Amino acid sequence: MYIKRKLDYFSIIMLSVLLFISGSCKKNETIPPVGEPYKGGKVFYIDNTGQHGLVAANADLGTGSPWGCKGVAIGGADGTSLGTGNQNTIDIATSCSEAGTAARLCNDLVLDGYSDWYLPSKEELNLLYQQRMLIGGFAKDTYWSSSEVNTICAWIQSFDNGTQFGTTTKDYGTNLRPIRAF
Repeated sequence: MYIKRKLDYFSIIMLSVLLFISGSCKKNETIPPVGEPYKGGKVFYIDNTGQHGLVAANADLGTGSPWGCKGVAIGGADGTSLGTGNQNTIDIATSCSEAGTAARLCNDLVLDGYSDWYLPSKEELNLLYQQRMLIGGFAKDTYWSSSEVNTICAWIQSFDNGTQFGTTTKDYGTNLRPIRAF
């Protein structure tokens, strides 16, 4: 009986050590508040779980960059809601071979060890606009979203007054700020 208890005690200790080493007992990571540095940029959105959200790069990636592929419908790049920007960017980068476009620049970006940057959707861009003072570094100018309106136009947003425009032609050059999810 003594040997069996000793083995059970030993087994519990070994299992605890293995779980600790494997990270299964790690506490949830503390997410910093909006406006604070985190995972390559600054946090501008945290979801209801408090464990996931979005960060924006610390600076604009381009000024005067076109959305690209004017006259071409990009299948799948019409998502406007929160959570659609990444897939929009992938669809644009895959379907539009033009160099120097807003989505391609974000898609190809490697910054602070992260390579999953993307152009925000219309709603993600608006969330970024709402937190612009905490994030900083924005021009009082327009910024591209990854949300296509039609073959000619895509959504932009003024970071001067918050107005969103769906009438801007894809060959128009304006600013872009990459984001990534965590």
